[in-house]
Amino acid sequence: MAYTQNGQRKTATRREVFSERLINDAMIGKPNAVNKLLQLKADVSAEKESSGAQLPTVDEIDAHDRAILETARTLGILPSGDPA
Repeated sequence: MAYTQNGQRKTATRREVFSERLINDAMIGKPNAVNKLLQLKADVSAEKESSGAQLPTVDEIDAHDRAILETARTLGILPSGDPA
């Protein structure tokens, strides 16, 4: 998906665009976005516990995903000591 941000042409997957928009909306205090992020966190935690799956390591995720995780840590959605 191609889009323009700050005058620059960029490409991203729909998932990346959705994630960034959801986090940005949560950062400005939109209650629905905050609730959705909290629900996603709960869903991921429950799925991880039931499947025994490991989250990817820092080396296995790209820079954009790391930026999303950092934003989630800043918002308090993820603990600051989380290795991913």
